[in-house]
Amino acid sequence: MDAVVVEGDRPGSARYEPFGPSANYHTAGFEHTVDRERTYLIAVYEPADRTGPAGVSIGSAESFTPTEYLTVPFDLLELHLWEGQSPLVVVGPLLLTVVAGLGAVRRRWQESWEHKQLRATLSGAGLLLLGSGVNTAVQTSVALGRTGPTAGVLVTTVFIVVPLVGGSWVLARALGPTCPLTPRRRLGLALTGVATLLTWGGFIVGPLVLIGVAGVPSRASSR
Repeated sequence: MDAVVVEGDRPGSARYEPFGPSANYHTAGFEHTVDRERTYLIAVYEPADRTGPAGVSIGSAESFTPTEYLTVPFDLLELHLWEGQSPLVVVGPLLLTVVAGLGAVRRRWQESWEHKQLRATLSGAGLLLLGSGVNTAVQTSVALGRTGPTAGVLVTTVFIVVPLVGGSWVLARALGPTCPLTPRRRLGLALTGVATLLTWGGFIVGPLVLIGVAGVPSRASSR
């Protein structure tokens, strides 16, 4: 067997990952043309015996299967926990947003309303969207605290604003004076569902609910 040693060099500042968002130190890189199928072993070690999480990315192109794309929001939670963040920081903003939102919905709720099931479904989806937007905003602040200002945050802003705006719009429809599924409202729910799905909002559940509600028969939505 052959062996190649690649010495790492920790840069002075972390690099911002806009789609995560996260902050990472790119310490080493190595290119090798794979001429035949074989097993490669990669060992990461620290000569000074310091500890910390280390990640290895393999390959030159990034792609996702549909299943992998849908699980990205949950993989990001696992990533932030792997970074060493407290679970309160990783999921706390989401939980606080949803709990506070449920309290606000309860105060606005009126027993005389029609379409109660529809309103409750839309309220849940809207709160998930808001919670994911707040969660991403908190993680962006954590990452920028390590990297400093960077242009990459403009990309992350899309992943924050779209779920927040979409969630606010859905909640406004759910808690409005009337809540019929008119053709115009169905179109709005479908577009919001697609936009938030593309930006990983609502942990995928929220967007799928909106898309499903947009296509539900009128008879079922009238309850």
